[in-house]
Amino acid sequence: MSERSFSDERAVGVAVEYGPARALTSGRTGIVTASTCEKGAALTSGSAPFSVDGSPVIALATSVPLWRDLAIGAKGSDVVALRTELARLGAGVEPGDTVNRATLLAFRQLVVNAGGTAAAVESISLGAVAWLPAPSIIATECPVAVGSQVGQGGALAGLPSLVLGARVSPLPDDLAEGQRLVRIDDQEFAVDAEGAFAPVDLDRLAATPAYAAARQVSDAEKIKASLLLTEPVQVYPVPPRAIIEAGGSFCVIDGGSPTKVDVLASQLGQSFVRPTGEGAALSEIALDPPSKTTCG
Repeated sequence: MSERSFSDERAVGVAVEYGPARALTSGRTGIVTASTCEKGAALTSGSAPFSVDGSPVIALATSVPLWRDLAIGAKGSDVVALRTELARLGAGVEPGDTVNRATLLAFRQLVVNAGGTAAAVESISLGAVAWLPAPSIIATECPVAVGSQVGQGGALAGLPSLVLGARVSPLPDDLAEGQRLVRIDDQEFAVDAEGAFAPVDLDRLAATPAYAAARQVSDAEKIKASLLLTEPVQVYPVPPRAIIEAGGSFCVIDGGSPTKVDVLASQLGQSFVRPTGEGAALSEIALDPPSKTTCG
């Protein structure tokens, strides 16, 4: 009787809990004069997916949304967020808490790169910036056409809802004991005993193609996934009739003698057992023991 590796892999669905809908919004009222927005395409920090009244609107993924115009000498947490993002974009700015000439020049260059004019950038205007919650994020809709008027705070593009939680649903009720993970595409995620994902993994989940495919259907669509043991175990596959139950415990007849086993799972007409003794092995299991055989 040979043993085999057993991961108890199951095909499952992952249900996602979403927060409110989000949007890329305009910082000023005006006419949309240019748009590169495409449903399902990425909006990236440092680019200008829209122009309003002929001026590029620069998308920036700052940790704190900008909430005011910023002139040279301005200080605050929004300035720290702005300079940190400009530094990440390689704009020649070091992180800091004050808008200096280098900060203004870096932002001016983003505007020029998008087709704007340098002379028009005398400060970092709130109307020239649109906040992104991540450096790259998919546009779920593009509701504003070129030539349309947009109000301050109006939606220029729809963004995916924030993922608040995710769990395997329903969780199979006949799983082998042990820590489990969920495999989605080429990514693996640890889950707890209830099948819930750790909050730290939710952004990574939202970046998988399977997540995007489910979102294309509806918010209620479950993500196709596999649930399996984190560490596979060695088991012996036997027909269910080879297992003897006695007082809530189980055994098999191995080499003519009863040997206690744990029954880990049953699939496709086979039961997977493991001897309970540390280091124990099975070699000659009776596949069809007499009906009155006991474990005693």
